[in-house]
Amino acid sequence: MITYTLATLLISIISLVISPLLLLPDVSLPASVATAVASVGAWLASISNVLPFTVAALISTVAAFVAVEVGIFAYKVVKWIYNKIPGVQ
Repeated sequence: MITYTLATLLISIISLVISPLLLLPDVSLPASVATAVASVGAWLASISNVLPFTVAALISTVAAFVAVEVGIFAYKVVKWIYNKIPGVQ
């Protein structure tokens, strides 16, 4: 019951924070950004021919690092909220 209430509260807060962003108009990137992304893609493709696992290993390592850091942060936030409940030590 507490987990459901906390999850519902968290989703409601996130929805409340994100809702003003939905009112903003769509944006488009300048052409120079698209060109930069395309040139980086071509550069990574040339490296991928020599070392095919480089890009996948780099992306998976960064993703794993970010997942661990987000998990630690989420744990700390939940623990902080739990400790703010009166009567819980």
